Amino acid sequence: MNLEDIKRNYVELNLERKRIQDKIDQRERQIYRLENKKERLINKSWWGDVLIRPIMELVKAEFPQLTWDTERLVPMGMCNRVSVFAQMEGETVAMIGFTPSVDGVNYDVSSRRGDYMSDPNGFSIKSEPITDIKDLFKHIEKQLEKKGELN
Repeated sequence: MNLEDIKRNYVELNLERKRIQDKIDQRERQIYRLENKKERLINKSWWGDVLIRPIMELVKAEFPQLTWDTERLVPMGMCNRVSVFAQMEGETVAMIGFTPSVDGVNYDVSSRRGDYMSDPNGFSIKSEPITDIKDLFKHIEKQLEKKGELN
């Protein structure tokens, strides 16, 4: 081995080290972009915005005579229930209670399970998954019939 070989070996090793460092830097930039993308998705993926708001747009289209309070969807209690109220001429005439579930979102039906007096968090309220939007429309129509608002 001569001096030229030693220099060439040194240059080759430094070039290889630089190539590896460049790959590391490139991957770190990719990781940074992916982490930012993940954060943006987390901020946009709240179940109220992703599930309730689009459902309520369908409900609003079906019941244009009602004013639905969907400005702020606030989860309440340990069930994380989001209640959305409908008004007609200043009177509350219908309500939908949404609760999150593993497969999406459930809506509360009017009957309760068991002794609800000892249930301040609403765990005894019976809820059903929204599998067909027409079921939710029927639920609203029942409430309107009770209030005498459905013609």
